[in-house]
Amino acid sequence: EYGLTTVLSFDADMSGATSVYVDVKVQHYAVLEGAQLIAYLVVQCLVLLFIVSMLVDMGVNIKGFITTYREDKTTPSVTSVALIAVDLLSIALTVIVVCVRIPAKLGSANVVREILGNLNGIPWASSTTSVGEKKEAFFKNVQGLLTLIEQEGTVDSFLNVVLIVLLIRVIQCTSLHPRLALLTGTVSKAMDDFWHSTLLIILIMGSFAGIGTWRFGSEKADFATWEVTMQTQFFMM
Repeated sequence: EYGLTTVLSFDADMSGATSVYVDVKVQHYAVLEGAQLIAYLVVQCLVLLFIVSMLVDMGVNIKGFITTYREDKTTPSVTSVALIAVDLLSIALTVIVVCVRIPAKLGSANVVREILGNLNGIPWASSTTSVGEKKEAFFKNVQGLLTLIEQEGTVDSFLNVVLIVLLIRVIQCTSLHPRLALLTGTVSKAMDDFWHSTLLIILIMGSFAGIGTWRFGSEKADFATWEVTMQTQFFMM
């Protein structure tokens, strides 16, 4: 089965003279069991096989570099060394993520079942248990669930970095094919123009953001701060 444990949080700020600010946050923790858990483990095993293939390919490349250096005294290019370093980084990050996620998903159902069982077992109707003890037990278990969600979010953020690195590496690998290399070759040749265009766009947008914040910051929430104004401008584009 596949299930989600959800925590709905409300934060209210009643310090205003005429209004109340309410912030609603919905957080989920995914639980894997049965066929979904088996499928997840199979995918992770495939990822590890992919890591092994990357290690073999890196070993062949490094061996080629060493052979070339011994025969011709030619050192590898900076690009080749950088690609090897990126592959090593990708492998290390991927292995860390897999090693962290597999134990977490294997025990996710039992952990959530224990927390929900503790919450369900709080004797709310009991007259012998004080209200303070009931509240302490409740918030302790809720905090445990929130900790699981925060850990999951941290690993997901870490995983996003891994996926971006692998995406860039996949796009770079298309340069091996003459026709597929059209995209990477065009970007490579236009990189200098892209860099200067980016600097110009940031300068102009930053200047307009400062003016917009100064002029409309006290009237419109979309221009409340310089950062918010920058986001508003990019959304308008």
